[in-house]
Amino acid sequence: AGVNVNAGGNIVLGRIEATDVELVSGAAISVATGSPVQLEATQLRLFSTGDIGAAATPLQVSVDRISALSTGGSIYVLESDALRIDTVQVTVDTFNGSTTVEQAGSQQSGLSAGTNENIIVNILSGDLELRDGLSTAGVAVSTPGTGAVLLLAASGNIIASAGVDAGTGHLSVVASGAVTFSDNADLVTGGSSDIYVEAESGSVTLSADSDQIAEDGDIAIVAQQNIALGGVVSTNATVSLL
Repeated sequence: AGVNVNAGGNIVLGRIEATDVELVSGAAISVATGSPVQLEATQLRLFSTGDIGAAATPLQVSVDRISALSTGGSIYVLESDALRIDTVQVTVDTFNGSTTVEQAGSQQSGLSAGTNENIIVNILSGDLELRDGLSTAGVAVSTPGTGAVLLLAASGNIIASAGVDAGTGHLSVVASGAVTFSDNADLVTGGSSDIYVEAESGSVTLSADSDQIAEDGDIAIVAQQNIALGGVVSTNATVSLL
């Protein structure tokens, strides 16, 4: 079954377990103390005007697919196993007084934070996948301005068929296994911010149409095994392949 929570103010989570979950907040989505996993679902759609989670208390989830949009805040997510950043549409059952009606919510894709805000996604076990979105073709994760982006797969791979745009903030992609970007999946930032990509025990593979662009910041690509460069690598600063 699906769960929809729509609030004009803050949403403070204890625990929700459902097939589909949609949380819409006119302020922030935060975490109540005492629950190790706040959300278990197949699909999760989050929308807020403020922060989703916090640096010290990220939103702890166990979901298959996620999309999160904050128009004025940061996004902090801690996932217990594999996760796909993708297009999500939540379906919930509503009761009109005489019968139950299935109602589909709005489609939403990717992760997008507010101006100068951060996006931090930490996968404890399993792969992190980035898929193409609806509104910004070829981009799965984006934040305008100086906010940082960190995508971390602590015990798995990062597999991207859509890119990451960090605005003018630092951009880091780190996997314990391999990192693979394909299908025009670019890594982009501006200003003096850096791009850092690491495959701690595997290879970094960037397809022929996957670019790495940092205006005046350094680009560092680190792999235990092989590094396969594909598209354009562009910066006015230093490029390191280690």
